[in-house]
Amino acid sequence: MTGRRMRAAVRTDSPFPTGPERAAEIRRRIGGLHVLTDAREGRDALGVVSAAVPDSAAAARGRAHPDLREAEVLLDGPIHTLADQREAARALGALGPATVVVKGGHPVSDAAGEAINVVWDGSSVHELRSPRIDTRNNHGTGCTFAAATAAWLARGLDAAAALRAAKAYVLDAVAGAAVWRLGGGHGPLDHFGWIATQAEP
Repeated sequence: MTGRRMRAAVRTDSPFPTGPERAAEIRRRIGGLHVLTDAREGRDALGVVSAAVPDSAAAARGRAHPDLREAEVLLDGPIHTLADQREAARALGALGPATVVVKGGHPVSDAAGEAINVVWDGSSVHELRSPRIDTRNNHGTGCTFAAATAAWLARGLDAAAALRAAKAYVLDAVAGAAVWRLGGGHGPLDHFGWIATQAEP
């Protein structure tokens, strides 16, 4: 599936559901998504849509949060530098959402020591920065960021404050799990503050 077709899906006036539990419905209503695969693992990449492509209602609410690789698919172009990441946030904002976060779980070449989320707020671009933690326990950072943002919005924070709070939560969760040894592959985050709890007297 091409980025051009993905952009057409973003602009559609017909709302469509997102999320893994609605994969079949997404495929039926958009068509062809099953051919979009993760280039590294060859798996179905419906997550590109569930994470990055808003339906018309979501566009009205104003949030989309692709990671770098998803943004590259949506825009049909590479993102190598922080300037590229900033331009990607602007370009995705032009497709409808008032707020776009191009997440920095994957490093860009000129800021490899930081995890930088670039935010388009409808009028300007700014950055949410944190140190990049060297750990393989980073599975689900993007989903965690999205869920934490939604939780803070539900508690009454505005979008900017919710994004900052979500970024801080993810940083704490990654730091807490950084030294865990739980087997092969990418491990989970410390969602419950276990490291901090164990450190208490």
